[in-house]
Amino acid sequence: MLHQKGRILAPLKVIPKPIAAEDESPMQIDEEFMSEKYFEFKLGNNAKKERREMFIQTHHLEDVSEYVNHLINQEEVKPNEIAVVIDLDGTLTTQKLPCMSPISQERLATPHAREMVRDFKKRQIHVIVSSAWTDFRKTLSSIEELELQSPLEVPKPEVFDESPTHAISMETLQIRDKKIQYFKNGHVISLRNTRSDSELELDPYFRQKAFSLFVVLNRGELEALKHVILVDDSYTNIHLFQRDIQEIPIGADEPLVNHLDHVAYFYFN
Repeated sequence: MLHQKGRILAPLKVIPKPIAAEDESPMQIDEEFMSEKYFEFKLGNNAKKERREMFIQTHHLEDVSEYVNHLINQEEVKPNEIAVVIDLDGTLTTQKLPCMSPISQERLATPHAREMVRDFKKRQIHVIVSSAWTDFRKTLSSIEELELQSPLEVPKPEVFDESPTHAISMETLQIRDKKIQYFKNGHVISLRNTRSDSELELDPYFRQKAFSLFVVLNRGELEALKHVILVDDSYTNIHLFQRDIQEIPIGADEPLVNHLDHVAYFYFN
């Protein structure tokens, strides 16, 4: 079951307007906290119409693993039907901001972070690390310091040059009315919308994490998805993920959300 400090909110219909990026604080939602019986939900044959969203506030990454284990062991969900998108700084690491100088692996890694990512990869669960920070070279360096290059399919550091993005160029993707810029190396990615956004006017940060599913996974993998999980320490990132996942296409007029049974947002703080 969830650790005692974990709290769950569900169903989550609308996340309120995001707060300013430079002033992150715990979110305030006027909903009752649910008991630990949240694992007992069933979707039946009307999954597409009854797709659920759950907000789970936790201090422990073990809760994410326990949730995934429940889906596989109790709900009989196949590993390839699950995608987990994980924030880097402040979630997989203990540092809210990217570290400018190397620190010991023991100080850098959040408890259970490395074990969780490696376990998901070993079980063939889709796992993506998406950072909102602008320095992709530092993002890759942190992955190297965590020794997660292999499970995240990141090449060894000797293949990189001294360019600001570790020899990775920025790519552009058009999805409906959004023009997405992104850096990607293996299953590590940073994405942002370059067109005016009514809520975050041309946010310089790479917060469009929902589109990582579209870029990293192929169409067959997207079509097989039933459960999407976001783990992040930023309220704003969670809000944008909830909004953007509605716009991810599979076919010309077929949104990804029509194929999903459930989306879970782990607010890690």
